[in-house]
Amino acid sequence: MAERDHHITLTEAIEYTQRWQRTHPEERHAWMLPREIIDEILAQPECAGIRIYAGNVTGDQRLIWVGTDAAGNDLTAGVIGELCFPCPPFCADASPLTVTP
Repeated sequence: MAERDHHITLTEAIEYTQRWQRTHPEERHAWMLPREIIDEILAQPECAGIRIYAGNVTGDQRLIWVGTDAAGNDLTAGVIGELCFPCPPFCADASPLTVTP
């Protein structure tokens, strides 16, 4: 995998998330996955990262989390996560990343 800096500033994050929320007000705008499943995915011996797939369960958008190896291949024989807490309705009480109504 190519080396790249994945950091962005808070200002950029606010711009990106609020732009999405303003242009897609009826769409989910965040998901929260508990640390336990993230740690379980990352703890796999060959895991070097996580890939997040968009999915659909009876019309409801879901995110599928799978570990990847150093070459970027999915570790599909390992731990795969889902059951994220979608926002809305499971949103942070206050965050600069959320458009206020």
